[in-house]
Amino acid sequence: MPPLTRIDLDGDVKAALSRVPARAGVGQVLGPNGRNLVIGRSANLRKWAAGHLGRARPPKPVPGKLPPRPPTDLTPIAAAIRWVE
Repeated sequence: MPPLTRIDLDGDVKAALSRVPARAGVGQVLGPNGRNLVIGRSANLRKWAAGHLGRARPPKPVPGKLPPRPPTDLTPIAAAIRWVE
């Protein structure tokens, strides 16, 4: 298995996200003590990570459907992002 690239968040989520590639791969958001918070496969790792760290664009409401759920924001407990392309 190829090694996963890791970026510690260290409070600057925007800078960390800019280092995540906008390509397909598998991503993981880590919490305290390296514990897994979420893992997933994505066509765009940067958008995937941004979506779990409260930096995604809010979805547009669709008439006649339930309103979109609020964005996920794991920033208060997230410590790092890991991925492999």
